[in-house]
Amino acid sequence: ALVRERGLELARLVRIDGQVVGARRRAGDDPCLPDAGGREAARQVYGMSVYAVENLGVSIGGEALVRGVSFSIAAGECVALVGESGSGKSLTCLTPFGLSPGIASGTARLGETDLCGMAEDDLRPIRAADVGFVFQQPLTALTPHLTVGAQLAEAAMQAGGPRPSHADMAAMLERVGLTVHKDKFPGQLSGGQQQRVAIARALSMDPIVM
Repeated sequence: ALVRERGLELARLVRIDGQVVGARRRAGDDPCLPDAGGREAARQVYGMSVYAVENLGVSIGGEALVRGVSFSIAAGECVALVGESGSGKSLTCLTPFGLSPGIASGTARLGETDLCGMAEDDLRPIRAADVGFVFQQPLTALTPHLTVGAQLAEAAMQAGGPRPSHADMAAMLERVGLTVHKDKFPGQLSGGQQQRVAIARALSMDPIVM
C-alpha cells in the first residue's frame, strides 16, 4: 500500500536484482520542499520520464559488480536507491555519467540520449549543463579556496548561463536555508552547511535531473 509521509506520496519499495531497493515519491505541497513554483511546474509534466535506466550493468576489471538494474525518474519525482554498503548504489548512479572507473552496459537515457558507451568528451558537456551532482562528502567536493558565492557563480556559468547577480546568489542560498554565507569559504562552514552549499551549487545550473 502507498504510504503517506508529511504530505508526500511514497510509492511501494521496489527491489532491484535482490541488492538495491528503490523508493519513489512525488513532490507535493510539503512546505519543507523548496521552490513551490518549480514543484507546480513539475506536476504539470509528471509522468514524463527524464531519466530511464534499463538492464544496467557495471563491471570493473572484467568483474560484474552491478547487474540488471532498471528504474525511471519522471519530472518532479524523487527516487532513492537504498541498500547495503557495497551493493552498487554509487556505481549505479555515477557510472553512466563517466564518474566511476566502471564500464556501463545496458541503457541509461537522459531524455533521448543514451549515456552508456558515450565518450568522455561527449559526457562532459552533459554533466556541466544538464545534471546536478551532490556528492557524499561535501568538504572534498567543494573547492576550498573559493568562496561560496564564487562556487555558485562558477556552476551557473559552466552550464552556459550568465554570471548570477548578488541577488541571484542570495536567492540560491535562501532556497536551501542559508542566508549570510555567500562570502565564506567551505572550511568556515559546518558539515550540514557545506552539504547545503553543494545542493545550492547543483541547483544553480537548473539541471534536468539532480
